[in-house]
Amino acid sequence: MAVSETDLTGGSPRVANTYSYVGNPAWHFDDDDGLVPLSRKSWSQWRGYGDVQVFHGDPGEQSETETLYFRGMDGDKLAAGGTKSVTVIASDGVVWPDTDALAGSAHEKTVYTAPGGTVATGTISDPFLSAPTATRTINGTTVYARHTGTGVATSRTALDGLRGWRTTSVVNTYDGYGMVATTDDVGDVSATNQEVCYRYTYARNTTAWLISYQSRVEKYALSCAQTPATADDVIGDARTSFDGQAYGLAPIKGDVTRVEQLSAWDPIAGPTYVTSTTSAYDANGRLTDKWDTFSNHSTVATPPPPEGRSPA
Repeated sequence: MAVSETDLTGGSPRVANTYSYVGNPAWHFDDDDGLVPLSRKSWSQWRGYGDVQVFHGDPGEQSETETLYFRGMDGDKLAAGGTKSVTVIASDGVVWPDTDALAGSAHEKTVYTAPGGTVATGTISDPFLSAPTATRTINGTTVYARHTGTGVATSRTALDGLRGWRTTSVVNTYDGYGMVATTDDVGDVSATNQEVCYRYTYARNTTAWLISYQSRVEKYALSCAQTPATADDVIGDARTSFDGQAYGLAPIKGDVTRVEQLSAWDPIAGPTYVTSTTSAYDANGRLTDKWDTFSNHSTVATPPPPEGRSPA
């Protein structure tokens, strides 16, 4: 399949993309929602192709990108009874079950120097899959709700002069809400002392279901398995407060009203902060005022509402 993008008003050159689908497409048996009788269900869920090649540009000057996908076919129903066992294998040879919760997510992306050429860069994204957070069983079929994400992303880049590869790695851990708790940027896996660790703290109002608000982001020149010992280990530390409240309190609406940046760090006294911005909002959550570190004040003009409509 080919798709062309043509600039009809300017002088930009035409952009051509050609898509090639490798292997057979997948169809998954219908989920049981309790509405359609089992006798009327079939393999009608389109799960697409597991390997897609994209050729960008006109023939003779094309680049090629290939993406390997999860399709969620492991455990699918067989016509003769029982279930399928389906796996996904990237270029590193690691075998992953093609779990239903991962359907549609990319496992490996490879960029080639030219169509059919050698590998220029590639990234393998190993998934994070939480334990089930909820289940539902209807007519003997159980489905699961899970948090998903990227657990480990390993990237390789071909070095010039046939010097092999530079391989880097990023490792994420997740909390019970399926949100990133730490990110360990390992850097070049063949080198030492390149690690950078990010730690994320959240302010959560579980009653209002305000779950994803980050209240603190710490950055260290260490792996996440290490503890900072000197100020040289600390790269940054930012704190965010919400809705005019003190730092650490759960958001009420989620308006960011104060941001603090690290000003000093001591192994005994710990971090100290300076306020970098303070903000105010109107009743509809629109930003109206800002103050910087030196209390310089600026206002933000709010456009009037459309004619005939109330500003509230």
